[in-house]
Amino acid sequence: MPRYRPIDVAHWAPLEAGAYFAGEPLSIGTGTHLLGHGGLVEDRRGVVRRVTPPERTGPVLEPELSWEHQKAFGPTVLADERSGRLRMWYGTLPPLRGHPGSLIIPPYLLLYAESDDGIAWQKPLLDLIPDGEHRRTNILYRGAHDNCSAFSVVMDRADPDPSRRYKMLHKGGKDPSGRSGEELALSPDGLRWRPYDGNPVMPQRHDCNLNLLFDTGRGTWTAYLRPYAFGSGIWPGRSKVHHRRRVAIAESRDLIEWSKVRTVLAPAEGDRNEFDSIAIFPHGSTLVGLLAAFEEDDLHEQRMRIEIAFSTDGHRWERTPGAEPFLRPTGHAGDFDRDSVGVATAGLDPVPAAPGDPAARDRLLFYTGSRWERGQIDGRTAIGALRIRRDRFVEQHAAGEGWLLTRELSLDGSELQVNCRAAGELRAEIAEYPGQALPGFALTDCDPITGDHVSRTVTWGGSPDLARLRGRPVYIRFHLRSAGIWAFHVTQGRQKTA
Repeated sequence: MPRYRPIDVAHWAPLEAGAYFAGEPLSIGTGTHLLGHGGLVEDRRGVVRRVTPPERTGPVLEPELSWEHQKAFGPTVLADERSGRLRMWYGTLPPLRGHPGSLIIPPYLLLYAESDDGIAWQKPLLDLIPDGEHRRTNILYRGAHDNCSAFSVVMDRADPDPSRRYKMLHKGGKDPSGRSGEELALSPDGLRWRPYDGNPVMPQRHDCNLNLLFDTGRGTWTAYLRPYAFGSGIWPGRSKVHHRRRVAIAESRDLIEWSKVRTVLAPAEGDRNEFDSIAIFPHGSTLVGLLAAFEEDDLHEQRMRIEIAFSTDGHRWERTPGAEPFLRPTGHAGDFDRDSVGVATAGLDPVPAAPGDPAARDRLLFYTGSRWERGQIDGRTAIGALRIRRDRFVEQHAAGEGWLLTRELSLDGSELQVNCRAAGELRAEIAEYPGQALPGFALTDCDPITGDHVSRTVTWGGSPDLARLRGRPVYIRFHLRSAGIWAFHVTQGRQKTA
């Protein structure tokens, strides 16, 4: 089994695309570029987008302790700075009471686990927060006002104060004046938490899993959450008809002063979907958003599936055609994820033992699965893992012959690699505006690629060298015959292909 390290889900540098529509090429640098969305695609013909389903690996953390109340959900995963051991923060809550439209929701708790491999997790019993007769538990935090839900834990190495090394934004409870909102908590080690003195840092509780993302270029935090402005004007809890859930953002430079909340992704007109929450994964030049979506008829039973959306700036999002699910509940009796699947902003990348290590091609993404009887408002929830081949979220597929042309971009590397599967063949061409092939880099010069590869180097006449095109505005044209492509990589020529 490969060794894993946490995916950095909290830091990202978006493409500088502002000058593109003024005539400048996209400066994409080196790295990975997904092709399952329109942000990097100029034109295509004879290809269709297909969601690539992940492989489920079963529950990896189940609720077994009395204070977990048959629920474990919403993990964040980071690595210990000294040992590299994996650390997980996850949530639970006692049983719900009431009925749909008039639920009594008890306080949520923050819990903790550790692992060496990301599959087998241990729950250390700590002398921090007791639960009834149990003096030692893995409970870390109840919140300043008896609630810690919808949390996002990040490590802030830039803060000079070591007592603020770990930071957490979460939905809080009501203070003595009756106010509630998003609260900030601070910790030196991720175990011992204290509330920020100026809470709440946002005036409303936004009632969904939070997602924190730091733009390294702008020096700005973005929180993905749910907005509180909606068409009916009726506040949640005052009507059996829930407002329509959607995805919004707020921005901050310090996690304390936040902008107003603005919607960035909503159901389309005529669409019965609603979006409970989103988990965001920086993936090269693209943000991959896993959307927890459900139908209007399932609002109160929370029977959700997971869809995919993409963005190159974090503001404009593109869903997959037809809202094809990435993951559905299994519907099979006995499965922990029989009735509902939810998103989590946590995942692991394999550490290659050597360049080109085939065991290092799959990443693990965590999710939440639930099982309960129809008509119930409560059930059992556990944390599962999905195995996904690197970059393979959405494929551009040609059943026969197809073409895909990227937007004009500036090549900053010396080699081009592709993530593809070709029963027939795939070729690539380097062209310049308005689309003519460069000598030596035409489709007819390209050595055909066949088979299944996550990072196959493209060659023209046996040579992969693109160094003489460095900094030159070009297009990449892919020609596919019974083939599909997920992504391309621009490298400096030192990586072994697989």
